[in-house]
Parts: sequence; structure tokens; C-alpha cells
Amino acid sequence: MMASYFKRMAAAELTSIGSNITPPAINAPFVLPEFEIFVDLEGLIDKTAETQRLEKDRTKVIAGINARKAKLTNEKFVSSAPPEIIERERASLAQLEEQLKAIDTALEQLAKMS
Repeated sequence: MMASYFKRMAAAELTSIGSNITPPAINAPFVLPEFEIFVDLEGLIDKTAETQRLEKDRTKVIAGINARKAKLTNEKFVSSAPPEIIERERASLAQLEEQLKAIDTALEQLAKMS
């Protein structure tokens, strides 16, 4: 089902699915709460444009991380917010930190490209 979806929507071919996937050497990662998608970019990428896109995403993610950290270190927020709100902020922070790792990995891969 997923393979036909990707082929139809993105003119792409799903090559593997599962929890133990080795991403392609040069890829564009898309990190979502439920899963990650790695698009193989070997021979298809404009290195400069992709680097700029990832740097822009990185800036946004860092801003989100800093905002969550500021909330979670604000004593007034922590003492007055319901526990579920605090937990949601912590989960959001963890997700953003994972996104940052994926972006940094992609930027490292791009830097290694010739």
C-alpha cells in the first residue's frame, strides 16, 4: 500500500520499509513524530540548494528548541502549568532535538559529497 502511494504521489519508488533500515549514503531526511523518511539523492541533488534548505530548517528547529527550553526553565511556567502541558513541552523538545540530529547528519553527508 505504501509503495503505491509513494509511486503515485511522488513519482518515487519505495525501496524498503521497517524499523531497521539503513538510510542511503546521500539522502534527504524528513523526520515526523511517527516515522522517518529518507529520500535517496545520489546523483539527483543540487548540493548548494539542499545545504541552504537544511540550514534554514536547522535555524527553525534551534529556535523551537530554545523556546521549549526557556519555557521549561521558567519557574513560573513550571509551577503553574498542568503536568500534561509540561510533559507535552518536554516531548516536543525531545522531538525537536531528534530533528536537529537528523538535519546535522544530513549536513555532514552533504559536506562529504564531491
